[in-house]
Amino acid sequence: MNFDYSDDHKLLQNSIGNLLQKKFPITFSREFLEKGDDVISKELVRTLVEQGLLGFLFEDPSNINEGLVYSILTALEAGRVSLPLPLVETHVTSYILNKFAADSEHNDALSSGKSLYTIGWKNIDVKQSVNNTISGKVAFVPFAKSADFMLIQLEDHLLFVDLKDESVKTKKVKSMDQTYPLYEVEINDYKLQDSNVVTKGDANELSTVMNQIATLLSSAEIIGASSQILDMTVEYTKERKQFGQEIAKFQAIKHKAAEMYVLLESSKAALKYASCVFSTNMTDEYEKVTHLLKSYTSDCCNELMGLSIQLHGGIGFTWESDVHLYYKRARRISVMYGDIYEHREKLFQEILQLTKESAQSEKDRIKS
Repeated sequence: MNFDYSDDHKLLQNSIGNLLQKKFPITFSREFLEKGDDVISKELVRTLVEQGLLGFLFEDPSNINEGLVYSILTALEAGRVSLPLPLVETHVTSYILNKFAADSEHNDALSSGKSLYTIGWKNIDVKQSVNNTISGKVAFVPFAKSADFMLIQLEDHLLFVDLKDESVKTKKVKSMDQTYPLYEVEINDYKLQDSNVVTKGDANELSTVMNQIATLLSSAEIIGASSQILDMTVEYTKERKQFGQEIAKFQAIKHKAAEMYVLLESSKAALKYASCVFSTNMTDEYEKVTHLLKSYTSDCCNELMGLSIQLHGGIGFTWESDVHLYYKRARRISVMYGDIYEHREKLFQEILQLTKESAQSEKDRIKS
């Protein structure tokens, strides 16, 4: 079976990459970082809206998972420029809206760029009172200062909180990836309206859906960042000279570069397989492929980033170099939506359960 992207998908990816590299290269992210106001660029949002890249794209409403490939390709190219935008949160929110609340006013607001959206993933300490208000804190919310609405899970509800409401306050917290600022959101007697509630359902199912989509997109983003780093590293070794020749000619450097290439290509293969599984609705594989993808790509891409810094001779972690921006983003992504060890443990449990079921089935067959 061929898990590769179609020619149309590759053409789209190339177009997105050219657009982002031309209008929002890594220097754009550095400017965002050095300004320090954490305000999302209106030009960036407008460009993504014009190209139809801000929301979730699909053709058949009965099978919105087909649109996952478009989001994955967008995340891949966004990773190459370390885009200062809550792209994963925006696309996950769009997916949830199209899946559970297609007629919601938030759907149009998101796809048109009228409102910006983020998600409170974990550390949600919010309670609902009898007078239909909520109070509490949500930690580590991306881009909460610039976003208009925050999606959170409250028991069996998914609901939006208006971050511009006077009952909501935000406070910036320290984080490694400064192109992806995190905030603590404090909510005091926020009045819930019917329009706030996206959907009701099984809490575990809703959480699983959100995390699976986020895992796909974040894995694509970290692979995109790693792809850019490999290109930068190879170019650097061609320019840097030692003992009167380019260091790219040294066998030890070639071996390191080859290791980086293998790590990247194997991660791409895992992503392509995961894309195929989700876009073709192979539901039995969702859980396993999610854990496999996140644990493997995070591990490979972190190792690749470390090798890049070594080949840069340590200069890669200096402020003047762009390498450290990608390194920090990779480290941040690798621990979000479950870290390497958590996903490995869950994958092991999945395999162990399948082994037990197979063994039991064989025992039943022998007895009969």
